[in-house]
Amino acid sequence: MPKTPSKLNKPRLLAILAGALIATAGAIVPATAASAAITVPFAVPSATTTGVPAGKVLKVHNGNMVIRTANTVLDGWEIRGTLRIDAPGAVIKNSKITGGSNPGNAGIVQNLASGAKFTIMDSEIYAATPSSTADGIFGSNFTALRVNIHHVIDPIRVVSSNVRIQDSWLHNNLHYTSDPAHGGGPSHDDSIMIQGGSNIVVTGNRLEHSHNAAIQIVQDRTRPQVNGVTVSKNYLDGGGCTVNVAAGYFPGINITGNVFGPHRQYVHCPVIAGNNPTPAMSANVWYLTGTTVPMVRR
Repeated sequence: MPKTPSKLNKPRLLAILAGALIATAGAIVPATAASAAITVPFAVPSATTTGVPAGKVLKVHNGNMVIRTANTVLDGWEIRGTLRIDAPGAVIKNSKITGGSNPGNAGIVQNLASGAKFTIMDSEIYAATPSSTADGIFGSNFTALRVNIHHVIDPIRVVSSNVRIQDSWLHNNLHYTSDPAHGGGPSHDDSIMIQGGSNIVVTGNRLEHSHNAAIQIVQDRTRPQVNGVTVSKNYLDGGGCTVNVAAGYFPGINITGNVFGPHRQYVHCPVIAGNNPTPAMSANVWYLTGTTVPMVRR
């Protein structure tokens, strides 16, 4: 399924950013302005706090796996293929899922057909065989806790409601300068892409190394209305603009208490959004200076 991110061409985006700087009389602090880095007021996930705990011995499953029994618990597996959840209540923990030789285009871990509720925790997801169609978790109605996802296009794609992403590290996205999924243009890789749904919480995570956005919110017209997204107490870095809310109607977006790192294509663009309605923002700061992060208007 092709993505439909907001397409602001470079001249248009530069004009918006220039206008924002003039309107705020230089109040936007460049992300590259060096000063003593602040102390992040929450624990930042890392290799030692996410993924499979050290010393855990894994059983190997070669090939794809499908969960068809309710309340299945997978503990301590290395799945050298994809994982599809077709029954509710599954718990995947202390495991590694690597996509096999063909990670496909529906997510290395996914519940797209069933929408069955599942939890994945203390696990690692990546594409052992790199591919421009490889995503990490793809679906809805799931909790991802202390998960380490890397070397995929989008570590997480949310298509509907009831999602919680917490204390996880999403990093080192795959990126292609010529991506068949985008007509030969560059990959639109995001740490988290939200295409639809409500009751979506992103909290306590470390998101970095994406090229398009750390969090991209769009409305896929085939999905439920995006309504109710909370982004709180994350370390956010990367992207063109780090949080990108597409043009459209997006009620109930709250961006609170996040720390924004120094790396993005447009250094003055931590958050870009429209006013239909305006996302609520409070206590978001630059990592390098501790000063308040602005919002750039479309």
